[in-house]
Amino acid sequence: MTIREETGTGRIEEIGLAVSESTIRTFRIHPHEPKKAVLETQVTCSFGRGEWNAETRVHGQITAKDGEMLIRRELRAKEGERRVFAREWRESAPTR
Repeated sequence: MTIREETGTGRIEEIGLAVSESTIRTFRIHPHEPKKAVLETQVTCSFGRGEWNAETRVHGQITAKDGEMLIRRELRAKEGERRVFAREWRESAPTR
């Protein structure tokens, strides 16, 4: 199942900043293998004023494997077309 949410574009008039957000959540599970469920999210935030624009994109995924939850997250930020920041996190946690 995939859920998409678009907030549209809003504007902070006092500073002339346009802001928008988009979220996609995907849930996957096989009826015969429920311990291998997957949740994946992607959130994109865009900002702009005049000729300037920037964007952040966060991607996350949680999966289960061999009694553990595997958690992966990525953050990417751009100003115009230039990447200004990128980071990834990976960790695991035991399932109960």
